[in-house]
Amino acid sequence: AFSFEAVENQDSSTGANLMKNIINWLSQGSSNNNPTVPSAPLNLQATAGNGYVKLTWEPPSNNGGSSITNYKIYRGTSSGGESYLTEVGGTTLSYEDSGLTNGQTYYYYVTAVNSVGESAKSNEVSATPQASGNKILLVDDDGGQNYEQYFEQALNDAGYSYDVWDVSQKGSPSYSDLSSYEVVIWSTGSAYQNTLTSTDQSNLMQYLDNGGRLYLSSQDLLWDLSGGNDGVISNTFVNNYLGVKSVTNDVSYSSVKGVGGDPISGNLGTISFNYPFHNYADEIGLESNAHGIFTNPSTGNVVADRVDSGTYKVVFTAFSFEAVEYQDANTGALLMKNIINWLS
Repeated sequence: AFSFEAVENQDSSTGANLMKNIINWLSQGSSNNNPTVPSAPLNLQATAGNGYVKLTWEPPSNNGGSSITNYKIYRGTSSGGESYLTEVGGTTLSYEDSGLTNGQTYYYYVTAVNSVGESAKSNEVSATPQASGNKILLVDDDGGQNYEQYFEQALNDAGYSYDVWDVSQKGSPSYSDLSSYEVVIWSTGSAYQNTLTSTDQSNLMQYLDNGGRLYLSSQDLLWDLSGGNDGVISNTFVNNYLGVKSVTNDVSYSSVKGVGGDPISGNLGTISFNYPFHNYADEIGLESNAHGIFTNPSTGNVVADRVDSGTYKVVFTAFSFEAVEYQDANTGALLMKNIINWLS
């Protein structure tokens, strides 16, 4: 029952604070006591790839006074003909729709849901999956982490086009999925269990037996398959294809040294590491079909190798490529280029 002007005219700081308190209380009362459905999600976008469409969007400008619990995704093959496809959690702002038919146009919209109900539709988007024509496949098998970014950056810096297969979203690639690529780069990130399943190994062996080229980066594949025990490993994929006979687990060296004259490491000298996760790098003993390409400078023991059977080629690093790229992007790009050049 007094004029706000008198407060502001007396002291503008007090006036601003009073106004802020009033508006905050009014807003809280409206949100908490009378929630409504949220407004529509914003800025839905669709990007097509080989057999998939990736959707991204932004949260509603107004959640209706109640937290967003999930987003519903609708898909159709004609504009306005969408039906319910699936839903994701309220903090998720992307979805990859895989297993689609190349050349078919797909239409999408997204809605937001809170405790009151479902919002209006977002903007409608469309995209048409197409076979990419890329010859390199990056298999992102890091358990849903974001470590694939280090491979992507190195590939980008080295000037390569490639496709990405996210195992956490699509499951492991089949032989058929692998067979259309000249080079497969497979990363297990920081995973130390279920690094490569028996099915993964079988699909990779079939791919290689048909002339495939593989770079496998995994600091804990051998720990996983050996049960953490040092010594000889009896595994067909490891012995015959990776060229590895034995392992010393978790040596955790902080750098590697290239082998003079080697086509992959000969021009790299000593490379320092900077791991974006814990360092559990291994040392390896080789089968007769393998050539060591990096050693541990402290012990002289081999830590990476290459195999050329005449039919297939394999490069295996018992350390994580991420540690090279994270330390120095120029070195990462050069190493990636050397590997792909040799494989190709």
